[in-house]
Amino acid sequence: MAVESFSDEGFLACSEEYGVVGWIGLRVPVFTGFDEEGTELWKILFPEFDTIPVEEAVNEDGRPALRYYYPAEEGQSLFTRIFADKNGEFYVNYVVVQDEGPLLEHLFRVAPESGRGQYIGEVSRTLYAIDEEHMVYRMHADVPRVGISKR
Repeated sequence: MAVESFSDEGFLACSEEYGVVGWIGLRVPVFTGFDEEGTELWKILFPEFDTIPVEEAVNEDGRPALRYYYPAEEGQSLFTRIFADKNGEFYVNYVVVQDEGPLLEHLFRVAPESGRGQYIGEVSRTLYAIDEEHMVYRMHADVPRVGISKR
């Protein structure tokens, strides 16, 4: 299992069990699966994901670019993490910005062979790994913290 913050623009996770690589951009509500040769296998859309406004622009070098508007407003979304568990299934987290209350994330499980997703629910932590008995997560606190708990 490999999980990587691939760039400032998205996340990459590998399902070794199925030979599938998953890619998701931070601000685009589409999760794409590729085989080991780079052929697209499937795409899934997150319809409840409200993107941060973006417009076409030109960067300092005169090349085309995209400009995002920050900070995000209430109700807008950002992906926070994807990973594959030891069985090869993908998990996708995204947060919806709220003006008040605790930060809540939405968690989905995605089958790598088909791209079919299942909504798990709202979670108050960003999950980094999961197995039959434990969950590893980042705790939202003043200092970086990692927690491990029973499922």
